[in-house]
Amino acid sequence: RIKPFEPIVGTWEFRRQRGEREMVDTMTVSRDQAGQFSVNWEGGFGRRPNQGEGEGRPEIQTEISDVKYEGDKLTFTRKVTFGENERQSTYAFTAEDNTITGTMTSERGEREMEGQRVGGDLIGMWELTITSDMGERNQLLWIQPDMTAWFGSTNVGKITVEDGAITFDYEMGFGDQTFENAFKGKVENGILTGEMTNSQGTQQVKGKK
Repeated sequence: RIKPFEPIVGTWEFRRQRGEREMVDTMTVSRDQAGQFSVNWEGGFGRRPNQGEGEGRPEIQTEISDVKYEGDKLTFTRKVTFGENERQSTYAFTAEDNTITGTMTSERGEREMEGQRVGGDLIGMWELTITSDMGERNQLLWIQPDMTAWFGSTNVGKITVEDGAITFDYEMGFGDQTFENAFKGKVENGILTGEMTNSQGTQQVKGKK
């Protein structure tokens, strides 16, 4: 039996403008099998329009500590070192559906933050119809907040979401034979469509939550 993930688990994106710069922070909240939470934070310094990656940007090091999830609130401390400068802030967040809200507190004061879940429209249980030359069959695809997924009773691990495309691979065995399967699809207007490909051919996939 799989324990459901807490609403805070997943990848969250925070966007804001500072003059000509768009600041984009990405926070990933994970929970291991022992129930311990961890936080990974990327970005936050942005760049000016037409500025290349790494141009004029010091090397940035981030350290996350004191991660706690109590009730429905996630708290942690983040220390950022860039060049000879060091900045430390504390965070407190709560999540509801695909929106996360909270505060960042540092020596400069308190700032409210709001972000959106990455891949939020994918999370949930999808009822799929898979069509091939042999006819139709039904299957379930369960995508969890940390972007891991189950295809029927098969754990397909982390799915990939890039430029609107969803991909994952898995193995299926029948007797002494093993088939490598690859799925690629997209979601539009609440409908998941795609193709499942293996050595036996291609199957069309369509489904909804």
